Amino acid sequence: MPRIAVVTSSPPMVEGGHMVIARSLVDALREAGHQADIIVTPQNRFGRQASAYLATWLTDVTMADGQPIDQVISLRFPSYAVRHPKHVCWLNHTMREYYDLWDSFRATLSPRGLMKEHVRRRGMHVADRYLLGRNVSKLF
Repeated sequence: MPRIAVVTSSPPMVEGGHMVIARSLVDALREAGHQADIIVTPQNRFGRQASAYLATWLTDVTMADGQPIDQVISLRFPSYAVRHPKHVCWLNHTMREYYDLWDSFRATLSPRGLMKEHVRRRGMHVADRYLLGRNVSKLF
């Protein structure tokens, strides 16, 4: 029976829609006869995402309880930073403030804050391009 890890990220003490998606996916995989479980990686507060990406990159998802994990399905940032030879990403979303919400987000920033967030945004885009382009076997 294949072992599948559904990987998502979550800030501490927050229950978002991504957890509903992850639980539903695990339930469907189990109903289909797979062994499946959720792995939750950190999602730090705003401005501390680089450390969450690094912690996720360093998380070993090839084994659990001494048994190999056959497949990984990641759902959102920074969970797609986990490394596994059979890793697909069903992208729920990236860090939206640095993508589709950038214009409204940047309008709230001071000149100094804007400069700082431009640097963070650039770093996030570089990391995401690498992770979604080379770290996953397939992107949906």
